[in-house]
Amino acid sequence: MPLFTLHRNYVLRTTKGHSIAFEKGKPTHVPPICIEDAVAIGAIPVDAAVNVLGDEKPEVTPLTPDQRKAAIFAAFDTMSAREERIDFTASGVPNAKRIPALVGFEITPSERDTYWLEYRAKQQEAKDQAELDASMGAVA
Repeated sequence: MPLFTLHRNYVLRTTKGHSIAFEKGKPTHVPPICIEDAVAIGAIPVDAAVNVLGDEKPEVTPLTPDQRKAAIFAAFDTMSAREERIDFTASGVPNAKRIPALVGFEITPSERDTYWLEYRAKQQEAKDQAELDASMGAVA
């Protein structure tokens, strides 16, 4: 157990079932589960190796709207290619609950609907262009 000192006499009673009696300036053992509580009252670790701040969480940078849209479109491509029934609702739109596993972030049904309409329009535009190019090649 790590040792902590406190600048005054104090009994720390935690909601975790521990009571720790600090004497002014005397090193006192603190259970690892109570480190956060001890630091909160001003206790200072005797050993510098004690991690009082906890593990630092990696900083997540938010995606730009274009990056978000590209990720969702890629998820639509994946879902369309694998053609699993569970990936789509009865009305034929992608299941909003299945998209986060592919993109790594949450998406609302209204956001899904907006992007799905745009995705389908781009698919139709590409199909129409391919047919036009094929017919122009047949004429020449």
